[in-house]
Amino acid sequence: MQLTCIVGNGLHIGLGMKTRFTDFIDLHYLKQERDPNSVLGRFQALLRADKERAERERVWRDWADAEREFGQLDAPVLDPQRPFEDFETCLTDFKKEFNIFLKKQNDAILIPPERELELYTKFCLSVLNLGTLLRRKYSRRFYEVLPAHQSVGINIITFNYTDVLDRLLKSRSKFSESSMLVGDLKNGQKRNYRIRRIHHVHGVLASDMVFGVDDLDQIKNEKVRQGCAAHKYFVKKTIDDVLGNENEPVASQLIAESGCLITLGLSFGVTDKSWWNILFKRVFSDKTLLVPCVYQEKEGVPPLPEQTKLYEDAYRQMFKTIDPQLRDGQIQANMTQCMNLVLPAHSLDPDGKDVWCDPFNLKWLGEKIGIPAAMERMWGNNGRGIVPKNSSFGEG
Repeated sequence: MQLTCIVGNGLHIGLGMKTRFTDFIDLHYLKQERDPNSVLGRFQALLRADKERAERERVWRDWADAEREFGQLDAPVLDPQRPFEDFETCLTDFKKEFNIFLKKQNDAILIPPERELELYTKFCLSVLNLGTLLRRKYSRRFYEVLPAHQSVGINIITFNYTDVLDRLLKSRSKFSESSMLVGDLKNGQKRNYRIRRIHHVHGVLASDMVFGVDDLDQIKNEKVRQGCAAHKYFVKKTIDDVLGNENEPVASQLIAESGCLITLGLSFGVTDKSWWNILFKRVFSDKTLLVPCVYQEKEGVPPLPEQTKLYEDAYRQMFKTIDPQLRDGQIQANMTQCMNLVLPAHSLDPDGKDVWCDPFNLKWLGEKIGIPAAMERMWGNNGRGIVPKNSSFGEG
């Protein structure tokens, strides 16, 4: 049996890294010196104004928003006489600085070899025992899909650029499936498990980072759109073609072979709608089990009704992104097929109330390899972007 975990920036945040879009803007990009009369100076001024407005209005900005808003760049940032050239200048500079920002954090995280097996085991335990955190009817379905007597191959599809998760699970290359046994908290039985593959769909640091929109329609300026089409630039699928990446067929195969799909820390933005289309077509056509999890800032507290509604609304909007013709009734019917959708990543406290938890034990993993301490050394007490009202999304 195979299951696939699909992870986004919420995994980084849960480990203690400073990888929100607001972290990058606050801690790095706005601190770069730019000529205010240059295109980069105008672009930086736009980001600063957007940041100040977001802080006033408590509006959330995540990486999907950043990609989408890049596609909306126009005058006065872009010179009407040379919009594509200015657009390319802004994007190249933004990616270069983002790579520096991420690499600084990535390189500061050192994983002791003597902890490799412990970390590997903890992560796998968290995945395989996720069913114990679910409500009874969902827990039963989880263990029907992953019966205790079967060995489990765990695939990971990541939208992140760093290799932190790869190094965290480095032991996957050292141990055979038969040598890894985990206790099933549901019934005390043992099962074999193994991390089979970690697949970066958006590339990795420095070499082939894929940053852009889902299609040309998400680019506002006509001349920029024409330039991106001609140069196969900024549209993720064409970037993959240029780089020779086989992201879609590889990821689609992993999803198709899995009896259970677990998502963690994804913002489900429109700039990756092709991926959500692949994911949810699989869920709805084959009734594959879907366990959506979010990173929650505070553990052990009841989720507020508005948090639950925001999460449900995010999925509702995603369905409409996939198929604009879907009516609300059809969307609701589809949503009921997704297990634990309205209240993800929760457990029950002693009083029987729903409380948010950390299903992947990310905080524990991050502390074991010193991520919070490394971030503190790097950024001090200023390493914090704004926390919006809907902070349960934590994927930005």
